[in-house]
Amino acid sequence: MGEIGGRPESRRLRIIAVALAFACCLIVSCAPSRPVDRRSAYAEQASGSVQIALVWPFSLRDDLIAEGVELAVDEINGRGGIVGRPLELVMEDDGADVEKALLLAETFAEDPRIMAVIGHGDSSVSLSVALVYEISSLILFCPASTSPELTEKGYAYVFRNVPTDELIGRRAADLCRDKGLSSLAILHSDDHYGMELANAFEKRMNELELRVADRRSFRDGKSAEIGYILDRLAIHDVDGFLFAGPIDAGAVFLESARDRGFTQPVIGGDRLDSPRLLEMAPRRTNSLFIITAYNPHSSRAESVDFHKAFLKTYNRAPDAWAALGYDAVKVLAKAMEQAGSTDPVKVAPALHGIKGYMGVTGVHSFDEQGDVPEKTVVIKSLENGVFRYVDFESAAQQ
Repeated sequence: MGEIGGRPESRRLRIIAVALAFACCLIVSCAPSRPVDRRSAYAEQASGSVQIALVWPFSLRDDLIAEGVELAVDEINGRGGIVGRPLELVMEDDGADVEKALLLAETFAEDPRIMAVIGHGDSSVSLSVALVYEISSLILFCPASTSPELTEKGYAYVFRNVPTDELIGRRAADLCRDKGLSSLAILHSDDHYGMELANAFEKRMNELELRVADRRSFRDGKSAEIGYILDRLAIHDVDGFLFAGPIDAGAVFLESARDRGFTQPVIGGDRLDSPRLLEMAPRRTNSLFIITAYNPHSSRAESVDFHKAFLKTYNRAPDAWAALGYDAVKVLAKAMEQAGSTDPVKVAPALHGIKGYMGVTGVHSFDEQGDVPEKTVVIKSLENGVFRYVDFESAAQQ
Protein backbone atom coordinates (compact mmCIF):
# COMPACT_ATOMS: atom_id res chain seq x y z
CA MET A 1 0.00 0.00 0.00
CA GLY A 2 0.96 3.58 -0.33
CA GLU A 3 2.41 6.05 2.10
CA ILE A 4 0.42 8.34 4.39
CA GLY A 5 2.06 11.53 3.26
CA GLY A 6 5.05 13.12 1.57
CA ARG A 7 8.44 13.30 3.30
CA PRO A 8 10.90 16.19 2.92
CA GLU A 9 14.09 15.26 1.10
CA SER A 10 16.24 16.18 4.10
CA ARG A 11 14.32 13.74 6.28
CA ARG A 12 14.63 11.04 3.62
CA LEU A 13 18.40 11.50 3.51
CA ARG A 14 18.59 11.40 7.31
CA ILE A 15 16.69 8.10 7.37
CA ILE A 16 19.02 6.63 4.75
CA ALA A 17 22.00 7.81 6.81
CA VAL A 18 20.65 6.11 9.93
CA ALA A 19 20.15 2.85 8.03
CA LEU A 20 23.68 3.01 6.62
CA ALA A 21 25.09 3.75 10.06
CA PHE A 22 23.29 0.69 11.39
CA ALA A 23 24.81 -1.35 8.56
CA CYS A 24 28.31 -0.12 9.44
CA CYS A 25 27.80 -1.14 13.06
CA LEU A 26 26.90 -4.65 11.94
CA ILE A 27 29.86 -4.89 9.59
CA VAL A 28 32.49 -3.80 12.11
CA SER A 29 31.11 -5.86 14.99
CA CYS A 30 33.00 -8.95 16.10
CA ALA A 31 31.81 -12.02 14.23
CA PRO A 32 30.64 -14.08 17.29
CA SER A 33 28.45 -11.19 18.50
CA ARG A 34 26.80 -10.33 15.21
CA PRO A 35 22.97 -10.47 15.36
CA VAL A 36 22.87 -12.77 12.32
CA ASP A 37 25.16 -15.29 14.09
CA ARG A 38 23.17 -15.12 17.33
CA ARG A 39 19.95 -15.65 15.36
CA SER A 40 21.40 -18.64 13.50
CA ALA A 41 22.60 -20.14 16.76
CA TYR A 42 19.18 -19.68 18.37
CA ALA A 43 17.48 -21.18 15.32
CA GLU A 44 19.52 -24.36 15.69
CA GLN A 45 18.44 -24.92 19.29
CA ALA A 46 16.00 -27.70 20.00
CA SER A 47 13.78 -25.63 22.29
CA GLY A 48 12.32 -22.16 22.64
CA SER A 49 9.62 -20.47 20.60
CA VAL A 50 10.08 -19.25 17.04
CA GLN A 51 9.07 -15.60 16.98
CA ILE A 52 7.49 -13.86 14.00
CA ALA A 53 6.78 -10.13 14.23
CA LEU A 54 3.77 -8.40 12.72
CA VAL A 55 4.41 -4.68 12.26
CA TRP A 56 1.43 -2.65 11.05
CA PRO A 57 -0.21 0.79 11.40
CA PHE A 58 -2.90 -0.68 13.67
CA SER A 59 -3.88 2.73 15.03
CA LEU A 60 -4.60 4.05 11.53
CA ARG A 61 -6.14 1.10 9.70
CA ASP A 62 -9.24 -0.78 10.76
CA ASP A 63 -8.57 -4.12 9.11
CA LEU A 64 -8.27 -7.78 10.13
CA ILE A 65 -4.67 -8.65 9.33
CA ALA A 66 -3.86 -9.41 12.98
CA GLU A 67 -6.72 -11.91 13.14
CA GLY A 68 -5.59 -13.60 9.93
CA VAL A 69 -2.01 -13.90 11.16
CA GLU A 70 -3.13 -15.16 14.58
CA LEU A 71 -5.36 -17.81 12.99
CA ALA A 72 -2.45 -19.15 10.92
CA VAL A 73 -0.14 -19.22 13.96
CA ASP A 74 -2.76 -21.07 16.04
CA GLU A 75 -3.32 -23.65 13.28
CA ILE A 76 0.40 -24.29 12.91
CA ASN A 77 0.89 -24.64 16.65
CA GLY A 78 -2.10 -26.97 16.84
CA ARG A 79 -0.24 -29.29 14.48
CA GLY A 80 3.01 -29.29 16.41
CA GLY A 81 4.63 -26.00 15.40
CA ILE A 82 7.64 -25.64 13.11
CA VAL A 83 10.46 -28.20 13.36
CA GLY A 84 9.02 -29.16 16.73
CA ARG A 85 8.94 -25.61 18.12
CA PRO A 86 5.90 -23.36 18.68
CA LEU A 87 5.40 -20.14 16.77
CA GLU A 88 5.07 -16.98 18.86
CA LEU A 89 3.60 -13.78 17.44
CA VAL A 90 4.99 -10.35 18.38
CA MET A 91 2.88 -7.36 17.28
CA GLU A 92 3.97 -3.72 17.03
CA ASP A 93 2.31 -0.57 15.67
CA ASP A 94 4.55 1.54 13.42
CA GLY A 95 1.91 4.25 12.93
CA ALA A 96 2.90 4.38 9.23
CA ASP A 97 5.83 6.49 10.45
CA VAL A 98 9.20 5.82 8.84
CA GLU A 99 11.33 6.82 11.81
CA LYS A 100 9.30 4.70 14.25
CA ALA A 101 9.40 1.78 11.80
CA LEU A 102 13.16 2.16 11.48
CA LEU A 103 13.60 1.89 15.25
CA LEU A 104 11.40 -1.21 15.31
CA ALA A 105 13.35 -2.77 12.45
CA GLU A 106 16.62 -2.22 14.29
CA THR A 107 15.13 -3.74 17.46
CA PHE A 108 13.97 -6.82 15.55
CA ALA A 109 17.34 -7.13 13.84
CA GLU A 110 19.11 -7.21 17.21
CA ASP A 111 16.74 -9.80 18.71
CA PRO A 112 17.96 -13.35 17.89
CA ARG A 113 14.53 -14.83 18.60
CA ILE A 114 12.86 -12.99 15.68
CA MET A 115 13.06 -15.07 12.49
CA ALA A 116 10.80 -13.05 10.18
CA VAL A 117 8.84 -9.81 10.09
CA ILE A 118 5.46 -9.51 8.41
CA GLY A 119 4.80 -5.89 7.40
CA HIS A 120 4.80 -2.99 6.87
CA GLY A 121 1.46 -1.56 5.83
CA ASP A 122 2.76 1.24 3.62
CA SER A 123 5.17 1.14 0.68
CA SER A 124 7.06 4.25 1.80
CA VAL A 125 7.76 2.62 5.16
CA SER A 126 8.83 -0.73 3.71
CA LEU A 127 11.08 0.97 1.17
CA SER A 128 12.80 2.96 3.93
CA VAL A 129 13.45 0.04 6.31
CA ALA A 130 14.06 -2.86 3.91
CA LEU A 131 17.83 -2.26 3.95
CA VAL A 132 17.94 -2.87 7.71
CA TYR A 133 16.30 -6.27 7.32
CA GLU A 134 18.50 -7.16 4.36
CA ILE A 135 21.83 -6.41 6.02
CA SER A 136 20.62 -8.19 9.15
CA SER A 137 19.73 -11.35 7.19
CA LEU A 138 16.21 -11.08 8.60
CA ILE A 139 13.23 -11.93 6.38
CA LEU A 140 10.78 -9.11 5.60
CA PHE A 141 7.53 -10.49 4.19
CA CYS A 142 5.21 -7.79 2.85
CA PRO A 143 1.47 -8.53 2.46
CA ALA A 144 0.58 -4.94 1.59
CA SER A 145 3.48 -2.89 0.20
CA THR A 146 2.74 -2.76 -3.52
CA SER A 147 5.49 -0.47 -4.85
CA PRO A 148 7.46 -2.24 -7.63
CA GLU A 149 10.58 -0.47 -6.33
CA LEU A 150 10.60 -2.62 -3.18
CA THR A 151 11.80 -5.75 -4.97
CA GLU A 152 13.93 -4.08 -7.62
CA LYS A 153 16.99 -3.66 -5.41
CA GLY A 154 18.21 -7.25 -5.55
CA TYR A 155 17.46 -7.99 -1.89
CA ALA A 156 17.66 -11.66 -0.87
CA TYR A 157 15.52 -11.36 2.28
CA VAL A 158 12.57 -9.24 1.05
CA PHE A 159 9.40 -10.96 -0.19
CA ARG A 160 5.75 -10.13 -0.74
CA ASN A 161 2.56 -11.97 -1.66
CA VAL A 162 0.49 -9.01 -2.83
CA PRO A 163 0.16 -7.90 -6.48
CA THR A 164 2.21 -4.81 -7.31
CA ASP A 165 0.89 -1.41 -8.33
CA GLU A 166 2.14 -2.23 -11.81
CA LEU A 167 -0.07 -5.31 -12.08
CA ILE A 168 -3.13 -3.69 -10.49
CA GLY A 169 -2.80 -0.60 -12.69
CA ARG A 170 -2.55 -2.70 -15.85
CA ARG A 171 -5.56 -4.80 -14.83
CA ALA A 172 -7.58 -1.64 -14.13
CA ALA A 173 -6.87 -0.41 -17.67
CA ASP A 174 -7.71 -3.82 -19.12
CA LEU A 175 -11.03 -3.64 -17.27
CA CYS A 176 -11.72 -0.26 -18.94
CA ARG A 177 -11.13 -1.88 -22.32
CA ASP A 178 -13.40 -4.81 -21.48
CA LYS A 179 -16.16 -2.49 -20.22
CA GLY A 180 -15.95 -0.23 -23.26
CA LEU A 181 -14.67 2.75 -21.26
CA SER A 182 -12.50 4.68 -23.71
CA SER A 183 -11.90 7.97 -21.87
CA LEU A 184 -10.92 8.11 -18.19
CA ALA A 185 -9.90 10.74 -15.65
CA ILE A 186 -7.36 9.86 -12.94
CA LEU A 187 -7.47 11.12 -9.35
CA HIS A 188 -4.61 9.94 -7.12
CA SER A 189 -3.04 10.67 -3.76
CA ASP A 190 0.21 12.62 -3.87
CA ASP A 191 2.31 9.80 -2.43
CA HIS A 192 4.20 6.69 -3.50
CA TYR A 193 1.13 4.47 -3.74
CA GLY A 194 -1.10 6.89 -5.62
CA MET A 195 1.53 7.99 -8.12
CA GLU A 196 2.79 4.50 -8.97
CA LEU A 197 -0.70 3.07 -9.42
CA ALA A 198 -1.72 6.05 -11.58
CA ASN A 199 1.47 5.74 -13.65
CA ALA A 200 0.91 2.03 -14.30
CA PHE A 201 -2.71 2.66 -15.27
CA GLU A 202 -1.86 5.53 -17.62
CA LYS A 203 0.95 3.55 -19.27
CA ARG A 204 -1.38 0.62 -19.98
CA MET A 205 -4.13 2.96 -21.21
CA ASN A 206 -1.68 4.36 -23.75
CA GLU A 207 -0.74 0.83 -24.86
CA LEU A 208 -4.42 0.05 -25.39
CA GLU A 209 -4.91 3.36 -27.26
CA LEU A 210 -7.43 4.52 -24.68
CA ARG A 211 -7.60 8.13 -23.53
CA VAL A 212 -6.66 9.68 -20.20
CA ALA A 213 -8.56 12.95 -20.39
CA ASP A 214 -7.12 14.45 -17.20
CA ARG A 215 -5.00 13.53 -14.20
CA ARG A 216 -5.16 15.26 -10.82
CA SER A 217 -3.50 14.62 -7.46
CA PHE A 218 -4.64 15.44 -3.95
CA ARG A 219 -2.88 15.82 -0.60
CA ASP A 220 -5.30 15.69 2.34
CA GLY A 221 -8.26 14.02 0.62
CA LYS A 222 -10.79 16.19 2.46
CA SER A 223 -14.11 17.14 0.92
CA ALA A 224 -13.08 20.69 -0.01
CA GLU A 225 -10.00 19.54 -1.92
CA ILE A 226 -11.76 16.62 -3.62
CA GLY A 227 -14.73 18.80 -4.50
CA TYR A 228 -12.49 21.43 -6.08
CA ILE A 229 -10.80 18.76 -8.24
CA LEU A 230 -14.12 17.28 -9.32
CA ASP A 231 -15.35 20.72 -10.35
CA ARG A 232 -12.26 21.04 -12.58
CA LEU A 233 -12.86 17.57 -14.04
CA ALA A 234 -16.46 18.47 -14.94
CA ILE A 235 -15.27 20.11 -18.17
CA HIS A 236 -14.30 16.69 -19.56
CA ASP A 237 -16.64 14.18 -21.13
CA VAL A 238 -15.26 10.98 -19.58
CA ASP A 239 -16.59 7.43 -19.35
CA GLY A 240 -15.22 6.81 -15.86
CA PHE A 241 -12.61 7.52 -13.20
CA LEU A 242 -9.58 5.77 -11.76
CA PHE A 243 -9.15 6.51 -8.06
CA ALA A 244 -5.76 5.65 -6.54
CA GLY A 245 -5.61 6.56 -2.87
CA PRO A 246 -6.51 5.61 0.71
CA ILE A 247 -9.97 4.50 1.75
CA ASP A 248 -10.89 7.67 3.69
CA ALA A 249 -10.26 9.87 0.64
CA GLY A 250 -11.94 7.25 -1.54
CA ALA A 251 -15.16 7.52 0.45
CA VAL A 252 -15.04 11.32 0.19
CA PHE A 253 -14.48 11.06 -3.56
CA LEU A 254 -17.43 8.68 -4.05
CA GLU A 255 -19.80 10.82 -2.01
CA SER A 256 -18.66 14.07 -3.63
CA ALA A 257 -18.75 12.67 -7.18
CA ARG A 258 -22.27 11.28 -6.86
CA ASP A 259 -23.49 14.48 -5.16
CA ARG A 260 -22.26 16.43 -8.19
CA GLY A 261 -24.09 14.18 -10.60
CA PHE A 262 -21.20 12.04 -11.80
CA THR A 263 -22.72 8.64 -12.52
CA GLN A 264 -19.77 7.13 -14.39
CA PRO A 265 -18.07 3.97 -13.11
CA VAL A 266 -15.21 4.37 -10.64
CA ILE A 267 -12.28 1.93 -10.64
CA GLY A 268 -10.16 1.77 -7.51
CA GLY A 269 -7.06 0.01 -6.27
CA ASP A 270 -6.80 -2.46 -3.41
CA ARG A 271 -6.64 0.27 -0.75
CA LEU A 272 -10.42 0.57 -1.18
CA ASP A 273 -10.94 -3.12 -0.41
CA SER A 274 -12.49 -2.89 3.06
CA PRO A 275 -15.97 -3.28 4.57
CA ARG A 276 -15.46 0.22 5.97
CA LEU A 277 -16.12 1.67 2.53
CA LEU A 278 -19.81 0.82 2.69
CA GLU A 279 -20.03 2.33 6.16
CA MET A 280 -18.29 5.54 5.08
CA ALA A 281 -20.12 5.96 1.75
CA PRO A 282 -23.28 3.86 2.11
CA ARG A 283 -25.44 5.56 -0.52
CA ARG A 284 -22.96 6.47 -3.23
CA THR A 285 -21.03 3.36 -4.17
CA ASN A 286 -22.86 1.93 -7.19
CA SER A 287 -20.84 1.35 -10.37
CA LEU A 288 -17.70 0.79 -8.32
CA PHE A 289 -14.98 -1.68 -9.34
CA ILE A 290 -12.06 -2.56 -7.07
CA ILE A 291 -8.99 -4.47 -8.23
CA THR A 292 -7.86 -6.57 -5.28
CA ALA A 293 -6.15 -9.83 -4.25
CA TYR A 294 -8.83 -11.85 -2.43
CA ASN A 295 -12.10 -13.47 -3.43
CA PRO A 296 -14.00 -14.52 -0.26
CA HIS A 297 -16.45 -16.51 -2.38
CA SER A 298 -13.86 -18.63 -4.15
CA SER A 299 -14.78 -22.30 -4.35
CA ARG A 300 -11.18 -23.45 -3.92
CA ALA A 301 -10.75 -25.67 -0.88
CA GLU A 302 -8.08 -23.44 0.66
CA SER A 303 -10.34 -20.41 0.53
CA VAL A 304 -13.44 -22.26 1.77
CA ASP A 305 -11.60 -23.77 4.74
CA PHE A 306 -10.04 -20.44 5.68
CA HIS A 307 -13.36 -18.62 5.48
CA LYS A 308 -15.08 -21.21 7.71
CA ALA A 309 -12.27 -21.19 10.27
CA PHE A 310 -12.18 -17.40 10.41
CA LEU A 311 -15.94 -17.13 10.90
CA LYS A 312 -15.86 -19.77 13.63
CA THR A 313 -12.98 -18.11 15.46
CA TYR A 314 -13.90 -14.42 15.16
CA ASN A 315 -17.62 -14.50 14.31
CA ARG A 316 -17.08 -12.23 11.32
CA ALA A 317 -16.01 -12.62 7.71
CA PRO A 318 -12.35 -12.10 6.81
CA ASP A 319 -11.17 -9.22 4.66
CA ALA A 320 -8.36 -9.17 2.09
CA TRP A 321 -5.73 -8.24 4.70
CA ALA A 322 -6.72 -11.17 6.91
CA ALA A 323 -6.29 -13.50 3.94
CA LEU A 324 -2.94 -12.00 2.88
CA GLY A 325 -1.61 -12.12 6.45
CA TYR A 326 -2.78 -15.71 6.86
CA ASP A 327 -1.04 -16.71 3.63
CA ALA A 328 2.15 -14.92 4.68
CA VAL A 329 2.46 -17.05 7.82
CA LYS A 330 1.60 -20.27 6.00
CA VAL A 331 4.14 -19.61 3.24
CA LEU A 332 6.84 -18.78 5.78
CA ALA A 333 6.05 -22.01 7.64
CA LYS A 334 6.21 -23.98 4.39
CA ALA A 335 9.66 -22.57 3.63
CA MET A 336 10.88 -23.35 7.16
CA GLU A 337 9.69 -26.93 6.83
CA GLN A 338 11.43 -27.30 3.48
CA ALA A 339 14.63 -25.79 4.90
CA GLY A 340 14.43 -27.99 8.00
CA SER A 341 15.29 -24.88 9.98
CA THR A 342 13.90 -21.53 11.12
CA ASP A 343 17.20 -19.74 10.39
CA PRO A 344 16.48 -16.96 7.85
CA VAL A 345 19.82 -17.67 6.15
CA LYS A 346 18.39 -21.08 5.19
CA VAL A 347 14.72 -20.08 4.93
CA ALA A 348 15.21 -17.26 2.40
CA PRO A 349 16.58 -19.58 -0.34
CA ALA A 350 13.72 -22.00 0.42
CA LEU A 351 11.22 -19.18 -0.07
CA HIS A 352 12.75 -18.31 -3.42
CA GLY A 353 12.34 -21.98 -4.33
CA ILE A 354 8.61 -22.19 -3.56
CA LYS A 355 6.66 -22.78 -6.76
CA GLY A 356 2.94 -23.42 -7.14
CA TYR A 357 1.99 -23.21 -3.46
CA MET A 358 -1.77 -22.62 -3.40
CA GLY A 359 -2.83 -20.26 -0.64
CA VAL A 360 -6.07 -18.52 0.21
CA THR A 361 -5.22 -15.62 -2.12
CA GLY A 362 -3.96 -17.79 -4.98
CA VAL A 363 -0.75 -19.29 -6.29
CA HIS A 364 2.56 -18.43 -4.65
CA SER A 365 5.54 -18.92 -6.96
CA PHE A 366 8.37 -16.58 -5.98
CA ASP A 367 10.72 -15.18 -8.59
CA GLU A 368 14.32 -14.06 -8.04
CA GLN A 369 13.11 -10.69 -6.78
CA GLY A 370 10.79 -12.14 -4.13
CA ASP A 371 7.58 -11.32 -6.03
CA VAL A 372 4.67 -13.60 -6.97
CA PRO A 373 4.08 -12.61 -10.63
CA GLU A 374 1.55 -15.41 -11.22
CA LYS A 375 -0.82 -14.09 -8.54
CA THR A 376 -4.41 -13.71 -9.77
CA VAL A 377 -6.11 -10.39 -9.15
CA VAL A 378 -9.82 -10.13 -8.47
CA ILE A 379 -12.50 -7.74 -9.69
CA LYS A 380 -14.77 -6.67 -6.85
CA SER A 381 -17.81 -4.85 -8.25
CA LEU A 382 -20.60 -3.19 -6.30
CA GLU A 383 -24.16 -2.77 -7.50
CA ASN A 384 -27.14 -1.97 -5.27
CA GLY A 385 -25.09 -2.42 -2.12
CA VAL A 386 -23.91 -5.96 -2.93
CA PHE A 387 -20.37 -6.94 -3.88
CA ARG A 388 -19.68 -9.47 -6.62
CA TYR A 389 -16.26 -11.05 -6.97
CA VAL A 390 -14.76 -12.45 -10.16
CA ASP A 391 -11.19 -13.66 -10.77
CA PHE A 392 -9.76 -11.38 -13.44
CA GLU A 393 -8.84 -14.25 -15.76
CA SER A 394 -12.35 -15.67 -15.51
CA ALA A 395 -13.86 -12.26 -16.22
CA ALA A 396 -11.65 -11.78 -19.28
CA GLN A 397 -13.01 -15.00 -20.73
CA GLN A 398 -16.66 -13.99 -20.33
